[in-house]
Amino acid sequence: MKNKKFIAALVITIIMFLVFDFGVVPRLVYTLAPSLMENAFADKIIIAIVRYSLAIFGYIMLTKFCGLDFSFKKKSNLRRIIGTVIMFILLAIVNMFIKAPSEFERTFIQALPTVLFMFIYEMGTGFFEEMLMRGGLFNAFRFKFGESKKGIVKAIICSSILFGLWHMGNLLWQPVVATISQVFYSAMIGCVFAAIYYITDNLWVGIMIHGIFDFTAFVWECFATPAAEDISIMTGVLVVLLQLPVLIAAVVELNREFDRRGVDKKTEKLCA
Repeated sequence: MKNKKFIAALVITIIMFLVFDFGVVPRLVYTLAPSLMENAFADKIIIAIVRYSLAIFGYIMLTKFCGLDFSFKKKSNLRRIIGTVIMFILLAIVNMFIKAPSEFERTFIQALPTVLFMFIYEMGTGFFEEMLMRGGLFNAFRFKFGESKKGIVKAIICSSILFGLWHMGNLLWQPVVATISQVFYSAMIGCVFAAIYYITDNLWVGIMIHGIFDFTAFVWECFATPAAEDISIMTGVLVVLLQLPVLIAAVVELNREFDRRGVDKKTEKLCA
């Protein structure tokens, strides 16, 4: 049964990945309406629609074929991730400070419609990526490796490494150093989101945090055109190192959760 669930979750994840990364839907739209290719805003709308649609598809398929429960749970262990949330907030503030433009091209009122759209757009990113990587891939490895402490840690690491490597595709439009640093810090943050999901047993917590975090990273693009030049290697290293406090907080809280659940202790009693 576990192998069947592993294969089902993996297949659903691969389908979501291929449809999005190979741009099946956008390519079809562009074929039918070539003029949309020239409109960057229309392009983002299409991407947002695809992300939300694929996330809903993943939600339905993973619940139906893998028996996963993604329903919003009011009684979630939010207090157990307070340290991680605080670190995320501080990191978001630092990210906003680092990426703030030297000159603003638009006022707040002028940028407000774009800001609202960007919020919806990035929440779609959080919804899609969490459903793909934590809902699908992390749970697939979880079915494979089991619920022991070692199994959960392996599932977190494997799914997070793949999450980081997935960002290598950004080389098609993003400078090299910025992309490589993104691969490393995405893998680290992937571990954090997987830990949040495991601790809270609620995927929606990670979706909301992910969406808001990405929004803070790109909100300044609503006020000024971002610089096209690459970041320095030192800046790339600094960006990666900034994720460490969040990762450490998540690891501490994950270990506490293992202790609370008595993970491996039940196995030890059975073997005694």
